Amino acid sequence: MDYLLTVIIPNRNITDLLQRCLDSIPRRDDIQIIIVDDASDIPQEQFDSYPGLGEKNVEVIFTKEGRGAGYARNVALEHARGKWLMFVDSDDFLLPSALSLIDRHAGSDKDIIYFNIESRYSDSMLPASRHEKFHKAFATYSKEDGQLEKFLRFGYTEPWGKLIRRELVSRHGIRFDESPVANDYMFSVVTGYYAAKVELCMDAIVCVTMRDGSLCADYWGSDENTMSRLKVYVGVQRFFDDHGIGLEPLFRYMRGLRTSKKALFGRALEECSLKGYSKLTVLWRCLYGYVYSRIKPRKKFC
Repeated sequence: MDYLLTVIIPNRNITDLLQRCLDSIPRRDDIQIIIVDDASDIPQEQFDSYPGLGEKNVEVIFTKEGRGAGYARNVALEHARGKWLMFVDSDDFLLPSALSLIDRHAGSDKDIIYFNIESRYSDSMLPASRHEKFHKAFATYSKEDGQLEKFLRFGYTEPWGKLIRRELVSRHGIRFDESPVANDYMFSVVTGYYAAKVELCMDAIVCVTMRDGSLCADYWGSDENTMSRLKVYVGVQRFFDDHGIGLEPLFRYMRGLRTSKKALFGRALEECSLKGYSKLTVLWRCLYGYVYSRIKPRKKFC
């Protein structure tokens, strides 16, 4: 059976929030929901009453590998049969406007439709700040020709808040990195690059949350996660350089690393060298980017 939409939700250990997420998703025969549990460490009774089990058009897949959200999403992609893909984290939820927005854009000829977002604290539902990056970018880059589209394609690096044509993902064999952190960055960049047409809808479709213990709450995190994130950034930088995109996320990350986790900077330089960026190249591009950011206001996404 083919569907209009496939909603993909990775989850690990937060079945209560997963239930909240699931309750926010419209139930219709043309909407497929795929939940992939990433080796949750929970009591057996929570598995017995796992959200979505036995529900029509809801598929629950249990994995034992514990390889992260990227791996879980890749598993789900093998089962997706919707014309459009939507990714939702299990601690987030769709807004009441979601169904009308999905229907409004169902017949679009675009490959990716980007939406605005809202953000709240997961426990209190008070307004949070995760949406501010997007609101500021939409306002800033819309004033310069082509800059808003460039931000959407290469700066809107999270998978949620979008309708992505499944045929685009299938045609180019696009998958998520299976790293502990930043596993959605390359996927978002590559889908943005290959999308023939994109569009921004200023209505919000999803509410993303902030909560203690989530990866977004501690950007630098452990040394292991910091280095894993670096490897993703090296890969993204190579993609940008190879395709003439003209963005330098790796070298911004390296400047932040030099400030926040100075002890790891040497290891990071070695990792960059292994991927073809010499230490001298990294240091020069870090310095150039720093000076450029100081002398020229950032009105363009470049």
